[in-house]
Amino acid sequence: MSVEANAGEWLRVRLPEEIDTASVSATLARLAAAGHDAPLDLDLADATTVDITGLMVLLSVLDERSAARQETLISLPRNPAMTDFLLECSFASAAAMVSRSQFGTLHWADGALPIRDQVRLLRPVPNRPSGTAYERLGDERFFGFLTYSFQAEPQIASIVATEWSRWRGPVVLSFLDTALSHRGAEVARVLIYELLTNAVLHPGGDLLTVGSWVTETESGAPEQLVISLWDNGDSMVRTLRTSLSANQPIRVAEAAVDDAFAVEPLGWHPRSAEYTARWTPGAAATDEELLLASVFPGISHRTTTAPSHSITRTRELPQEYGLHALYRCAIDLFGGSLEIRTGNQQLNLASAPGQRRRGPRRYRARLAHVAGRPFHGNLLTVRLPLRHAR
Repeated sequence: MSVEANAGEWLRVRLPEEIDTASVSATLARLAAAGHDAPLDLDLADATTVDITGLMVLLSVLDERSAARQETLISLPRNPAMTDFLLECSFASAAAMVSRSQFGTLHWADGALPIRDQVRLLRPVPNRPSGTAYERLGDERFFGFLTYSFQAEPQIASIVATEWSRWRGPVVLSFLDTALSHRGAEVARVLIYELLTNAVLHPGGDLLTVGSWVTETESGAPEQLVISLWDNGDSMVRTLRTSLSANQPIRVAEAAVDDAFAVEPLGWHPRSAEYTARWTPGAAATDEELLLASVFPGISHRTTTAPSHSITRTRELPQEYGLHALYRCAIDLFGGSLEIRTGNQQLNLASAPGQRRRGPRRYRARLAHVAGRPFHGNLLTVRLPLRHAR
């Protein structure tokens, strides 16, 4: 990666070959503080592999810069397959929405991608009634980015209902039931629902992007389902810190589980090698500890007297058990993982080695301090292995 001034007025940030959360975050962390205020060229020319989470990081940057009326140019990959990927996942449409195109702060090198994106949307969908469910979802362009803006409760409830319904379509369920190790309906009922209800309740937010994609093996067989959600609300860590600073309790319900988290730290020093879901952080807790605690049942910045919202729950859960249900479903039910990127922290949760099907739940928590400018908003990602796909 390099940061250099090009022939024009743009400060070029050459992004790495592998575009994912960690690599893009590390690249942007090397950008001097003054560079964030300059017109930036986010140069994807070297990209050879792209994970949708890396593109989510770029969407976060675009939203933050557009709010400050700072101009951003995106240069396309030299690899045609990578440019096609950006088209297929509707990255240009998502970028236009999060950068609020009416502000005129987003530009594309040669102005090519938005035009090609419009052409892609006009292409006829192949008629393959005998294809597999996975092939039909690809034909229908189910996977990719969808961005929603919201201001009021009716819009929030509508977003949740729309995505919940979208992931319960017959073709989607046919694919998920075949590809996953458990009933595909749980993806909508738990994962999609909890990702959305967590995002829309973050203070200060008015945008969220849902991204999904299926990674494939070299032979083209489905390998992993990635579902990622970014919102531009206040950081999950910041909201808990604000409550603690105001002497407000952040444990609003007792944890009825004994989940344990073995911490693998990077860039910070935990007070303990293992934390349990019953632990309650105090004012002296580090930001990394607050991020870990944010997934504990009963931990929330919203007090027990906070006004209720109009979102209808798909099932009964104790108060503030949503993220607990999210990681339990992603990890224990489907054998996957949960990643969270916010502020200067990144958390990756997965099952601890040697975990038995019965008994207390133990999780491996890779928890890193990420140097540089804090991440704008919150990015949550679940990854589910498609071990039964065909």
